[in-house]
Amino acid sequence: MAATAVTVGELLKIVYGDTLRRTIPEEVTLLNWTQSKNKVWNEGQFFTEPVNLRRNPAHRFSAGEGGTLPVDAAQGYQMRRVGVRTAYAKVQFTRQMIERTESAPGKAAFAKVVSEEMEGIKRDAANNCDVHMYRDGTGILAVSAANYAPGSTVITLNHYANSWESGHPYGRARYFEVGDSVQFLNSVAPATVRCTKTITAVNYTNNTITVAVLGALEGITAGDFVVRGDANGNEYNVCVEGLYNVFNDATYQNIPRAAHPRWAAHIFNNAGALRPLKLHLIQRAIDYPANVGFGDGADFILSHTSIKEEYIRLVDGDLRYVTLDLVWKRGAKKLVWTHGDRDIPWDFGRNCPYHVLFALDSSAFEWDIMTDWHWVDLDGNVMKYAGNNQDNYFAYMAVDGNLSCNMPNKQVIITDIQVSPDSLPY
Repeated sequence: MAATAVTVGELLKIVYGDTLRRTIPEEVTLLNWTQSKNKVWNEGQFFTEPVNLRRNPAHRFSAGEGGTLPVDAAQGYQMRRVGVRTAYAKVQFTRQMIERTESAPGKAAFAKVVSEEMEGIKRDAANNCDVHMYRDGTGILAVSAANYAPGSTVITLNHYANSWESGHPYGRARYFEVGDSVQFLNSVAPATVRCTKTITAVNYTNNTITVAVLGALEGITAGDFVVRGDANGNEYNVCVEGLYNVFNDATYQNIPRAAHPRWAAHIFNNAGALRPLKLHLIQRAIDYPANVGFGDGADFILSHTSIKEEYIRLVDGDLRYVTLDLVWKRGAKKLVWTHGDRDIPWDFGRNCPYHVLFALDSSAFEWDIMTDWHWVDLDGNVMKYAGNNQDNYFAYMAVDGNLSCNMPNKQVIITDIQVSPDSLPY
């Protein structure tokens, strides 16, 4: 008997539902160090909770017997507010592919297609989520480097200003691949879509993407935002609020940092000028929160692998003094930074910005969930008819939540680190 849209939907839900719910976050580097928490979301849009941002000043020494008490006071609190973000992942099957499952070869072919689609959806959904874990929630992955008139096909990109790579030469096209659908948005009025294009080629060395010919009404202006998008919409201003916001937002989670210095993270920059990685600078980043009264310091380090290569260059000359076991660890996926009586893991993210190193306290990070990854079946069906006179069926997964940090003051970033070009993939 051939499968139906209903039986295929049940297959996706029962066989792949729990697997994808578990494995998609595992492919997102920062989420491996983050606590997943189910929150009570107000009206399904945001949650609020108090955070301590001011010390109780009612503590002091006083003169001997019969001394005066401090003035009455209490700890100071503010309400942090985290908004929900929704990510989708969609798969599609033709009717013919579903109906061919009546035969044994058809079943085998369909099983192979489903397996490959599930692996692909895991990879692609996780990668997109991973990219935005380091960014500012706007969904902007790059900007146009120049004006392009109708008839143009090759677009040179620059880094988006609100990114740690801004002003540095490498990786301006690193978040794009052939087949991606992107939209160019007017940077002055981002609701205005200049055009929607599919990428046909990427030159990572020259920081260019190639798209179909710009039509008569599709000129692009220097500074236009580049986001993922298609005929149904785009990612502008709807992505998770990533690490860039933890460090740089003037108002983070509805709390203004100028009024609450204890809500600020710590940035060790070099005014945009690249400088060599130094061991003492890493140690300073680890110690700094504890030195200014915020916790015990970092419990993990996070960077791109190019920073690992810079670290290896620093310690290469001292390898004769270390054990064979530590020499072997040089080539491992994770390094360990020894700090007193504890070892601090050093992890590496494919989409982590170039030129930066994070020293983070994982206890402060949350993956705040309203609904975890799931196949959407509110109408009773996982598989749905595609419509528009297409002989296809589709299913989609969704997750509702956001990344948040309840103690930015425990987090440190070192920026403007010089890396060798040959250590960068592009």
